[in-house]
Amino acid sequence: MRDSATTKAVIEILNEINNSRKAADRICSAYFKAHHFIGSNDRRRISECVYTILRNKAKIDWIIQQISSGIKEIKESQNTRLEVLVFYFVLQHATTRLRKEMLLGDRNFQELSIAEEKFFSELQRNDWLTLLNVNALPHVLAEIPEWVYSIIHNQYGLSHNLIRQCFEQPDYICLRVNTLKSSRDNIIVELQRMGITSKVSSFSPWGIRLGYGKNISSSHIFQQGYVEVQDEGSQIISLITQAKPGMRVLDFCAGAGGKTMAIASMMQNKGFILATDVHSDRLQRARERMKRSGIYNVKTQILDKKCQDHFNTSNAYDIVLCDVPCSGSGTWRRNPEARWRLHEEELNRLTQLQTEIINQAKMLVKQDGYLFYSTCSLFMQENESIINQFLLENSSFQLITVQDWLLLNKLEFLQKLLSEDKLFLKILPHKHDMDGFFAAILKRKC
Repeated sequence: MRDSATTKAVIEILNEINNSRKAADRICSAYFKAHHFIGSNDRRRISECVYTILRNKAKIDWIIQQISSGIKEIKESQNTRLEVLVFYFVLQHATTRLRKEMLLGDRNFQELSIAEEKFFSELQRNDWLTLLNVNALPHVLAEIPEWVYSIIHNQYGLSHNLIRQCFEQPDYICLRVNTLKSSRDNIIVELQRMGITSKVSSFSPWGIRLGYGKNISSSHIFQQGYVEVQDEGSQIISLITQAKPGMRVLDFCAGAGGKTMAIASMMQNKGFILATDVHSDRLQRARERMKRSGIYNVKTQILDKKCQDHFNTSNAYDIVLCDVPCSGSGTWRRNPEARWRLHEEELNRLTQLQTEIINQAKMLVKQDGYLFYSTCSLFMQENESIINQFLLENSSFQLITVQDWLLLNKLEFLQKLLSEDKLFLKILPHKHDMDGFFAAILKRKC
């Protein structure tokens, strides 16, 4: 593809991301499917441009604001084009000659307006990266909204450099081996045969790390269900449930079934798992994945009023996993667009929903059974605050410290993932090099 065609594609994808709630990776996939003539190398190049802009949005927007404040003709609708200009000519240090090849004289790209020409001229006058590092506020350098920076800084006492590390792109992807079909050692050998270098994950006994950008979705080990792409933190949430063959397990917010499948493997396809969710499309994806993985002890069900009425009279479960909808802040390093979509009002709404869900789920835990509450959030108000309030209002449940649970179940190798008070599981991206997760363990006494 010519540079101008690449630029056009980047702008079209960014415009859709900025005007949608869909995940950026899904938008990119849909775009490439609709533009099937784009080759694999060009797809990779376009994706890298899009994600570099998303990961540097705060810095790019800071530079745009400094320049455009003096250019009254600049319109908000031009912002994506300005982001691309800053990306190429500040972050990528493109030359003026390259500008003409990329942006002008080609039917793929609309020529710069008068206002954009003024913007581009100002862009060339200063060393914007130096000015940025000297003058920008800490939340800009950390690449998160200011209100989020305040929460994380106050909660963890981290410098902006450490906060930034929480959201930096990981340099690997993680696989979970389906132990119903193979072993981790066998899959590593097979990856080596395929020419893919890999290593075992740091904590999960099923995890394998590959270099970032490796695409295995078309490989036989993925297509035949030997492995799934799943972050190590997510794997550990399933691991700590210690679900055993023959148990009755409810995955209350199952989504597309990643944790459900890991639990089914732990149970060796024996016993019963009910996977529920309010989104039928996610459950459909879960069914497709489970079929591929050879899992047959799981029933999926839409979580609606009729389903909830059934729950009130049904047998209780040995384990109920509540991986509740949350801000997803622990996964923002892989989903950079999500950090700009969350607002304080939405966070407040989520905490109310989390409280409702855990109070619905509590009724489905049998006596001496366990309720596992988890999020992929870094925010205390979605984690410890929910559990503390729940315990105040529900004397029939007691908190099992994760430290005690790990010792009881011979999972001492996870001790480094505990919160400072040893009460909870608390995985932090900058500290443990995986997505951020929180988990609490509650036992029903009566």
